[in-house]
Amino acid sequence: MAPYLAAAWLNSRLWTSRQPAPVQVADGVWLGRMQTRREMATGRFAGLLDLTAELPAPQGGWSYLNRPWLDLVPPTSAELVLAADAIDTLRRQGPLLVCCALGYSRSAAAVAAWLLRTGRAGGIDEAVQLIAACRPPVVLGAAHRAALQGALADPKAAHG
Repeated sequence: MAPYLAAAWLNSRLWTSRQPAPVQVADGVWLGRMQTRREMATGRFAGLLDLTAELPAPQGGWSYLNRPWLDLVPPTSAELVLAADAIDTLRRQGPLLVCCALGYSRSAAAVAAWLLRTGRAGGIDEAVQLIAACRPPVVLGAAHRAALQGALADPKAAHG
């Protein structure tokens, strides 16, 4: 696996070289690419929600949860609900980084679901605009928006 992992890590760094740092979206929830152990410590994150299936996460003194979603495959509504609930729980311990390899799609969809399900955004367009204002390269297409609509309609809505 070493050659694959090295290539995946290098690819993530090449795509995000112009925006390596995570950005705070709201209420201690940060969005970005997978960080190194040093970057996690420097960012003083209390938690890491890792949405990668292809990269190893740094280990340290922070809370950690992995929801392994495949890259280039939009998450389901159910996956978004689980991620939004995890964000709402983990962020209560302190600053939380929600990440995927690039921080442009999987993690952005999860944060959008959290914004919607906790009433921090009034609709999908508003949630996407809030995130894109912080992290402009965000890519959430029609399939992501459909999954977000399903997550918003889920009766087990969070109340952040």
